[in-house]
Amino acid sequence: MIGISHNEITKVPPQEAVALTMAGADAIKKKDFGRLVDTALKEKDDLKSTSVAAVHKLPSAPAKDNFPGLLEGKIRALRWEEVHDWATIGGSKLGASQDHPSLAELHGRGSNSRRRAMDALAIKNAIKQQRLDGLMIVGGFEGFAASAALKTVDVATRRTGLMQSAGSNPRRVFVVRVMYGESGYLATTSGLAAGAMTAFTPVHEPSLRTLYSDVTFLSSMQGRALRDLAYFGATALPIDLHVRYIRERSLTQPQAGRLIIRNEKAGGTAFTTQSVASILNREGQGLFDVRVAVLGHLQHG
Repeated sequence: MIGISHNEITKVPPQEAVALTMAGADAIKKKDFGRLVDTALKEKDDLKSTSVAAVHKLPSAPAKDNFPGLLEGKIRALRWEEVHDWATIGGSKLGASQDHPSLAELHGRGSNSRRRAMDALAIKNAIKQQRLDGLMIVGGFEGFAASAALKTVDVATRRTGLMQSAGSNPRRVFVVRVMYGESGYLATTSGLAAGAMTAFTPVHEPSLRTLYSDVTFLSSMQGRALRDLAYFGATALPIDLHVRYIRERSLTQPQAGRLIIRNEKAGGTAFTTQSVASILNREGQGLFDVRVAVLGHLQHG
């Protein structure tokens, strides 16, 4: 009998395969499920090797999830069968409270700065008491601020697989579409947090002129990078000044990979995310590879 085990093709004598099948049926008949698992699932130990700690939201106290839930010990282990389909479900089963310690309050600014500073210390103690190796903070910019205040994790956009993929190939360019309607807040701030090359917003939309400047820069630098070109409406410099400024900065700040952020409304139907990527890819003439990434409901937290 030929089969697959751990992604490897294996061979098992027919007598042994039949014996294992009959042993499984016998275990079910005798309701000996422990022996059934041992017989049918040889990889069971691998599935138990990873444990997850999550801040749990109680239905009866929706305001006490997030960091307050961590302080109150509302933590329980999650089994694989509980979370395997979460990626396809909108919303948050862990809660989406915006109560969090902020940088301003931790540094003594704000009406509740003393209480927040104490909360931050309590959160660190709770992490130690619960023996958590780290926190996965899901959410928007409140989550970014909380992670920076606690100094437990880096800004999420610097650790995503997308940034790792862009950084691994100096000729790869990512065009990422983000939400927020007519507001360019998310595109601007996420571009700054991730070190994006360009951020297109409804205030300053993509055009043939701006895309030409991007192609000119990407083609001329050939492996050097830009970290802080963003078009912010009236504050934007002329395109030629932008290109010269970026070329000078890139000589002293080399960075592999490129990232372009586009607000979902920027450019309308004329300059969609795909059309922007197609223009860059075509005009690049093989000097760089352009990929499209459209973020989904994960932006809701």
